[in-house]
Amino acid sequence: MLRKLVGSAVLVTCLAAGGSALAQQSDAAADPRAQARALGEEGLIRFREGDFKGALARFDDAEALVRMPTLSVRAARCLERLGRWVEAADRFQATTLLSVDDSLPEEFREAQRVAKQEAEAERRLLLVRIPTVLIRSAGVRPDLVTLDGTTLPAADWDKALPVDPGDHEIVARYGERSERRIVTARPREQTVVELRLDAPRPGPVATRSPVTPSPAPQTRGNDELVIAGATLLSAAGVASAIGIGAWVVVMNAQSDLDRLCGSGRECTASELGPTGRRTLATHDDATTATVASFVTAGVFLTAGVSVLVPGLVVQSDEGPLVSVHVAPTMLEVHGVF
Repeated sequence: MLRKLVGSAVLVTCLAAGGSALAQQSDAAADPRAQARALGEEGLIRFREGDFKGALARFDDAEALVRMPTLSVRAARCLERLGRWVEAADRFQATTLLSVDDSLPEEFREAQRVAKQEAEAERRLLLVRIPTVLIRSAGVRPDLVTLDGTTLPAADWDKALPVDPGDHEIVARYGERSERRIVTARPREQTVVELRLDAPRPGPVATRSPVTPSPAPQTRGNDELVIAGATLLSAAGVASAIGIGAWVVVMNAQSDLDRLCGSGRECTASELGPTGRRTLATHDDATTATVASFVTAGVFLTAGVSVLVPGLVVQSDEGPLVSVHVAPTMLEVHGVF
């Protein structure tokens, strides 16, 4: 699994910049920013080593001292790696709502804004992978239903509830009697549980809504990203072709001008004559078209790659085998082997 060194450097540098003035005081330990910086550095080390639980604790402690998007988005990534997807999605959303400290230098304010953008992008990718559980009552309606020990309001019994991947315990109570089910939630699937008072114990395996298999499963919604990215890349190709054609016109016009004036010498308008002036105008127009076409191609190419790459996610039943996250300051590839 590759780690993004640039993102790590931004976080450490940002915390260092925010606390540099106070860190020069005699008692640096009393400075919240200095303490947050130390905790953030330790969290980054643990994150790179795969100790996501330890890293989460350090980022949480740092956030308790200084609220920053760069810290919050790191904590959300730890939650995602730990399989706590529902909490991770909430943490990513909370990151997008954090304000940027205007007292920081511009480059560090920009780092906070980028962290918020990354949090929103990663939240969207995570939401389509989170499994759900739909609890229905057939026959006698239970007095109480709990999911993993938490009482569910009756209004939530017929709703698709987001849960983390893995096993979950559902208990329905009918007076002094109860019914217990253990269901397994898998990424991108909805597990439907029908509660029956007369069901044999242990309860039958919950039925699941059918999932159409595909040879290359992707998260829902990524097809649109792939199509959009391919369209932008095609537009970049067209713009490049136009730019090459305009460049050919420029070279032909330059050759004609060199012949009229002599290579390496500039002619006046009167020396060029009507034909030469038309050739000069063609040369200037084609030069402008060449620059504009290649600039446009570059814009389309950058946009196409940034849209296409997040759409290329390879999944297994247990989650992503290979996933790619792209943001203005980082490229992150995750793989399970």
